[in-house]
Amino acid sequence: MANITACTLRAGKKAKDKQGSDQHLSKVVELNGKYRLFGRVVQPEPGLGDVAVAVVPGRSLDFEICGSSFIAYNEDMYTMDDAGSITDKTGLDSWARIARVLHQAQCVREKKNQEAEAERTSQELGKPVDQVKLAQALEGIELKYNGGKAADGTRINPSKSPAISGVQQKMTTQLLVVKMNPDGTPDFRNAQYAVLELSNQRMNELLAIVDNPSYFDNNSTYFEVGYDYLGADKKAAGKAAKFQGIAKSLSIESMFPDIWAQQGKALVDGLANGRTIEETAEIIKSRNRNLKGGNTPAEVISAFKKWCASNAAIFGSIDYEDETTGRAAKDFLNSHLLDTIPTVKTKFEELVADQEDKEESVPVAETSAPATETAEPTFEEQEKANLQQASQVIAAGAAAASLAQMAQAVPDINLGADEDMGDL
Repeated sequence: MANITACTLRAGKKAKDKQGSDQHLSKVVELNGKYRLFGRVVQPEPGLGDVAVAVVPGRSLDFEICGSSFIAYNEDMYTMDDAGSITDKTGLDSWARIARVLHQAQCVREKKNQEAEAERTSQELGKPVDQVKLAQALEGIELKYNGGKAADGTRINPSKSPAISGVQQKMTTQLLVVKMNPDGTPDFRNAQYAVLELSNQRMNELLAIVDNPSYFDNNSTYFEVGYDYLGADKKAAGKAAKFQGIAKSLSIESMFPDIWAQQGKALVDGLANGRTIEETAEIIKSRNRNLKGGNTPAEVISAFKKWCASNAAIFGSIDYEDETTGRAAKDFLNSHLLDTIPTVKTKFEELVADQEDKEESVPVAETSAPATETAEPTFEEQEKANLQQASQVIAAGAAAASLAQMAQAVPDINLGADEDMGDL
C-alpha cells in the first residue's frame, strides 16, 4: 500500500514552492527589451517594508566535479576564540587553496593543448601557424579561467571558477519579469519568475529605491521597478541596465487596472510568500539552483579527490613559481593527492623545504617591520574576512531575510558575484 503523507493545504503549497528552480534574470530578459520587475516585500517591523531576500554564506562548487553547486555554512562549521578570531572547521579552506592551484594548472594545460593543436594543423596544411588566430584562442582561454578587462576598461568575469571557491556571501531574491509591449502595455501572458543574485552594486540600487517613499510603499506586499535591457549585446545591455523607481501613479496597477486585476495581481501574488520572513527567505533560496546542495564537507572533499585522481595529468601543468602554489604547498602534501605522483610530490617537498629555509634566514626585526604600502589581501586573509562576515550573517538571523535589515546588520557585506550573471 502506498504511503500517504498527511499535510495541510498551506504546507502542501510550501512544499510545492520549494520544488524546481527559476531561471536567472539574465536568461529571461531579451536584448533591447523594456521590463517591469516585481519582487516580494516583507515587514521586519510593523509599518516598515523591506525587500525579501535570502543571504546564504558558503562556498560555490563545480557541480560536475563536486556533485553539488554550493555548500552553505552554519554555526557548526566554524569556531571563534575569545579574541574574535575565526577558524573554518570543515577543512574546505585547505581544499579551496588546492582548487585554486589546479584551476590555474587547467588554464595552462588548455593553452598548451591549443598551441599543440595549432602546430599540428600547421604541419598538416604545410602552412605557418596562424599566430593571430592562435593569440585569439589563447586570450579566450585566459578570459575563461581568469577574466580580464574589456576595451572600455570594464571587468570581464571568468566563465569558469575553481572547483571549490573561497567563502562568500550570496544574496538572492525572486522576481516576476514582465516585458512591456511596444504600445506600453504589460505582457503578463508571457511573464516569468526569475532569480537574481545581488552584487553590491545591485543591492545599493535597490536600497536607494527602498529608501525613497516616492517609489516604495512600506505597506505594500510587493515592489515594482523598471528595467531597460538595451545595448549592442547582452553584456553591454546588462552593464547599462539599472533598476528604475516607479511612482505609484505610473505603476502597472494604476495605468492598466483591468489587465492588473485579470492577469497581473495573481502572478505577483505568486512570488515567494511564507508565513514568516524566514520562511519566505527559505522559499527564495530554494528557487535558486546555484544555492542547492545537500552535500556535507566530507562528501565534497571525497568527490574532489576522485576528480583529482582521474585527472592527474593536470598536476603536470602546476606553476611552482606562482605564489598561490607556494601558499598551498603544505595543503598538497597533507592531502595525499600526491602519493601516486612521486615527481610532483618531490617538487612540493622541495618547495616547502625552501620556504622553511627562507623563514629561518629572515631576521626577526625584518619580519615584524611594518609594511610601507597597503598590499592586496592574500587569499587566506580574504578567507578569514569573509568567514568573519559569514558568522555575522548567521548571527543576524531574521535580519538576513530582508535587504535593508541585512545591510544594517552587516554594513560592509561583500557579496559574491554569480558567475551565471556576467552580463548583469
